[in-house]
Amino acid sequence: MGSAASATPPAELAISLAQRNGWRSLEIEAQLWRDVSIHFSNDPMSPTAFDVLAEHLADEGLGHYVPVALILRARERDRIEGRDAADVMIDRALNAVRDIDDPYVRAFVYRLAGMLLRQHDQFTTAITLYEEARSVAEHAGYLSQLARSLGAIGSAYVADQRPKEGLTELLRALELYEQLEINDWYVAEANENIAILHDLGHDQAQGVAYAMKAIELFVAAGDLGEAARAENVLGGLYERCGELDLALKAYISSDARFRQLKGRHRLSSLPLANAANILVLRKQFGEALRMLDEALDRAITNGSAHGQAQANAYLGAFFDIDESPLYDPRRSEEHLLRAYQIERERNHTSPLILEHLAKYYEHHEDFERALRYTKELYDFRERIRDETAQRRITQLEARRRIEEAHKLAEIEHLRNVELKAAQTQLVESEKMASLGQLTAGIAHEINNPVTFIASSIAPLRRDLREYESLNGQGPEAQELRKEILELLNGIETGARRTSEIVKSLRVFSRLDEGSIKKSDLVAGIDSTLTLLNSRIRGHVELVKEIDPIEPVECRPGQINQVFMNILSNALDALEHTPNPKITISVTSPDSTHVQVRFADNGPGVPTHLLNRLFEPFFTTKDVGKGTGLGLSISYGIIERHFGRIDVSNDGGAVFTITLPTHQPQITDHTSPTTL
Repeated sequence: MGSAASATPPAELAISLAQRNGWRSLEIEAQLWRDVSIHFSNDPMSPTAFDVLAEHLADEGLGHYVPVALILRARERDRIEGRDAADVMIDRALNAVRDIDDPYVRAFVYRLAGMLLRQHDQFTTAITLYEEARSVAEHAGYLSQLARSLGAIGSAYVADQRPKEGLTELLRALELYEQLEINDWYVAEANENIAILHDLGHDQAQGVAYAMKAIELFVAAGDLGEAARAENVLGGLYERCGELDLALKAYISSDARFRQLKGRHRLSSLPLANAANILVLRKQFGEALRMLDEALDRAITNGSAHGQAQANAYLGAFFDIDESPLYDPRRSEEHLLRAYQIERERNHTSPLILEHLAKYYEHHEDFERALRYTKELYDFRERIRDETAQRRITQLEARRRIEEAHKLAEIEHLRNVELKAAQTQLVESEKMASLGQLTAGIAHEINNPVTFIASSIAPLRRDLREYESLNGQGPEAQELRKEILELLNGIETGARRTSEIVKSLRVFSRLDEGSIKKSDLVAGIDSTLTLLNSRIRGHVELVKEIDPIEPVECRPGQINQVFMNILSNALDALEHTPNPKITISVTSPDSTHVQVRFADNGPGVPTHLLNRLFEPFFTTKDVGKGTGLGLSISYGIIERHFGRIDVSNDGGAVFTITLPTHQPQITDHTSPTTL
């Protein structure tokens, strides 16, 4: 799709040559590929003739191409005439392709048929067809078709509210696209769905870049409909980030793109309704109602159940606003229940509709119904909330920034390995995620000395030439010599600083492979502080109280991960604290143990939550800002080192780690216990 329009002129030339030489079968085949290029370039001014071509292809002995013409005719009918007309052509194409041996044609037809059925919310059938396409492409070795099939499967899973399965397939598709250096329509679709996954995971800020990339690629492919859809996704990301001006701008731009389309698009009502909802928040009630009515009419005309449900939901919320002159609770309830019924009929759950229904009945003191819809909303969110998927989204971000992270196994693999391997993998995954989040700061730390070194080369070269021209004699030469030494000292300092940062990265990110070795804990703390320097310097006062200690037997990479988790949490807690301060102390309470204490002057941990702090997935951070695994993993690491980790409040949070200097010999009867 990405270069579809550029294929039209060569196809036209092939048609002309075939006509001049009387090559009828070649002429028909060239006409097919010309119309394919026109179809995927979304040029409304250039007609296609897939119906006629299907007959001509059969007459000329090119029957293996007939399903291609039929499935593309189905897509055109879906755009112009609607779902019922498209379904007839889809059935014809699928019946025709069953007798075709050409693997490329089979994969192509199965995938496009799946796309059409997915648009009609027939997710199970669509995924079955996508799987057929994947199987054919895999056996034939068609990697580009395989990547597109994987991306299509992932997109269907996302649309069917199954984020974990969707992410699995989308990651595989993106890896193949990168290997094949493909950057087309299908890559745009994968980026759009990654943006949607970020939205589901309450990480809208990360999703914005993916949505923008999707829009850029869809526009380059000439697909205004999908560009409009991606821009509506972008608007939703902005809206949930609180950027209402940017959201409204994106929705209006999306609606404008939809209006440029020649045919009907099933999602064209969505940005209009979303824009109206923002106007409601701004109390522009008259214009908002006009837009919502138009959105509902458009959704009905387009046969879009999704669009009808959304417009009815927004209308329901609109008529239940007390301060609105159009307040009408009866109409509000009718619209909300209609939206709910539409979603039930399509076997779909909309948190938006459930939330509005719960608020409506609570507003009108029908607490039994309010509780019913609130419980349904809670159950849905618990089902859709997938910590594994969110973890792997974080891994994707880390992998794009840190080269070492590509060695990590997918979290899904944890289900099939032994517990010890699972624990190790989770530690390394958390470590790479931490590095991914620190990348911007680390890049800045490295950039400063590197920039100084680069900017010093030209004046150093100039000074050396002038020094040589003076033969090193005279006052001017002495001044030049002094300036050259200053530049060299600066370059040496910059190189040393860069080396320290790279060394800290290497120390922190290495895989321990289960080996116990004597380690300098203070050096580990210093390496961790180096990586966090961009968040500490100039913002937080750092006090170190270090007593001489002997090396400690441990897995140093894992212990460094504990230091990173605790320090990162402390920095998060100090964001709104005046005169923030962290105190790190290292002592030897006796001859066989060392103790590391991290204390901050932040708000501390609420007393009633102290006992839950090390539970898996428990977090006091806002949704999307923490997974709740960092301290749980840290607790497990320290326990496996036969140590203990305690938390208390003393003018802020205090974490105390106690470790034995020597690890006991493990026997069948030995187990890590707290001291």
